[in-house]
Amino acid sequence: MSRLSWSKLPIENRTLIATVSIVVLPLFVAYIGWLQDSNAPSVSKRWLALGLALVYLAALLAAPSFFNRLGKPLPLILLWLLGFTIQYLLSQNFTIWIITMPLVGMAMEHLTGWRRWFYCLAILCIIPLSHILNGGSWVDSLLLPLYFLPALIFVIIFVQLVLSADEQRHKAEQLATDLEAANHQLAAYAAQAEELATTKERNRIAREIHDTLGHYLTVVNMQIKAAQAVMAQQPEKAQDVLQKAQKLTEEGLTAVRQSVSALRDSPLGQKSLSVALADLLAETENSGIVTQFDIAGQPRPLDAKLDLTLYRAVQEGLTNIRKHARASRVDLLLDYRAADQVQLQIKDNGVGTAVSPTNGFGLLGLRERVHLLGGRLETETTPGNGFKLVITLPG
Repeated sequence: MSRLSWSKLPIENRTLIATVSIVVLPLFVAYIGWLQDSNAPSVSKRWLALGLALVYLAALLAAPSFFNRLGKPLPLILLWLLGFTIQYLLSQNFTIWIITMPLVGMAMEHLTGWRRWFYCLAILCIIPLSHILNGGSWVDSLLLPLYFLPALIFVIIFVQLVLSADEQRHKAEQLATDLEAANHQLAAYAAQAEELATTKERNRIAREIHDTLGHYLTVVNMQIKAAQAVMAQQPEKAQDVLQKAQKLTEEGLTAVRQSVSALRDSPLGQKSLSVALADLLAETENSGIVTQFDIAGQPRPLDAKLDLTLYRAVQEGLTNIRKHARASRVDLLLDYRAADQVQLQIKDNGVGTAVSPTNGFGLLGLRERVHLLGGRLETETTPGNGFKLVITLPG
């Protein structure tokens, strides 16, 4: 069973517990002490004060809703009157004044300027006023607040620190939210920029294909017409012209193949992802490492970018295994069982490390690819237990 942590409680719950405690505990101690005190307030005063204390506590807990309905000054005035009345009824015990400390917090939070300090002064004046109304001397009444002034100052400073920390926390949360939104926007811009760059390059290559192919076809067409014109009278010359046309055709085909090869953005070519991954594993197996390739679920066509990212992940993983892992076996799993995502797992039985690598250039580039596609990359490794790479992509 997990231990309850005060710091993990929501701020509303902590405030509730603190408010109830600071009202209930002083009253409980005072009432217990009066059981054996001959100078205790009368029974009627104690019962009336207890009833008012319950009303006071309920009003404190309901203060936020009162602020919304009545504004801020009126509920604070009513709470002050309740606190004053309770202190007046139980004036023999000045520690009852402690129950007014939540009012200091409310004043610091909801009032501004001179109103805030005037209300705190009014709270401090509860003790001398109740003492005078109960027949106490003016001298004692003026000296009593001095005993409780440090407590009031402490509460004011503490509340200000809490409010300042809460404000900074809200600002930090807002900044974190704004930063996350900016990161998503930057990722979207980066994807758009990549797409625009790819489109621009494809358009350039398409123009090259058009210009190159148009040039060669035009020249070949002219050569064939020339050969047709001299075929009957000069067959040898016609043969020479046709050979030149054939050579130009071969040159044109070579140029087109080069352009098409540059246009293709995936090393998979016409192969499916599973076949391409099997070919990569075959290369690793030829180097003396045992490989196992499993497919879970029904394979389905994925976006070309997803195929390329998964292919590059396996390529990078196998390269690292051959270079660093000193492994004898590699297991690869391509999981299609989830309808809205595809997962790739690659695991070796190599030496592993105590800490997952995070600064490798290949792994960093792969992490960026996965992030741009809205996926996640996870690594697991411990000394002697190999290395595991898990990539999950939506698709």
